[in-house]
Amino acid sequence: MSAYALARLNFMGKNVIFTWILSTLMIPFSVIMIPLFIIVQKMHLINNLWGVIIPMIPNAYGIFLFRQFFLGIPKELEEAAKIDGASYFGVFWRVILPLSKPIAVTLAISFFLANWNNYLWPLIIAQDRTLWLVQIAIANFKTSQSVQWNLVMAASCIAALPIIILFFVFQRYITDGIKTAGIKG
Repeated sequence: MSAYALARLNFMGKNVIFTWILSTLMIPFSVIMIPLFIIVQKMHLINNLWGVIIPMIPNAYGIFLFRQFFLGIPKELEEAAKIDGASYFGVFWRVILPLSKPIAVTLAISFFLANWNNYLWPLIIAQDRTLWLVQIAIANFKTSQSVQWNLVMAASCIAALPIIILFFVFQRYITDGIKTAGIKG
C-alpha cells in the first residue's frame, strides 16, 4: 500500500519519503545485522523459522518495483472507480491489486530466490541443527580433512530444483511483471 500511496496520492514530502526508502537499499546487511538480531531476540524468534522469514519481508526493492508498476496503470481506471463511489482503499483493493498480480508474483519469486540462497542470516538465527536451511547444510558437508564433493554437488542440484520449478510454473507472470514494471501509461 505504501507503493500505491507513493505512486498515486499527492502529499507533501512524497519525493523525500521515496528517496529515503530507496536510500535504504544502499545499506549493506552487515550494518543492520546486529540490531536486527537484537530485535529478533527480543521477539523470541531465535531458533525459529519465523525469525528467518519475518525480518526479510520488508524490503525497499518491493516498494520501488510496485510503485513503478502502479505508475504504469492508467489513472482513468481509478477515476472510473471513484465515480462509482469507491474510496481510496476500495480503488486499491478492487482495481489496482487485481491488476498487479504479475508484479506480485515476480516480486514473490525474487524474494524467495534471494532468501533461499541466503546463508548468513539463517546461520545466525537457526542455531539448532534441525532448523538449518539448505545452504547451511550444504556448507557443512565437510570434515576436518576434506570436503565431500559428491554430497555438495548432489545437494546443490536438489537445492536448485524448487527455483527451476517455480520459474517454469510462473514464467508467464514473471515476464509480464518485468515487461510492465517500467512502462508508464
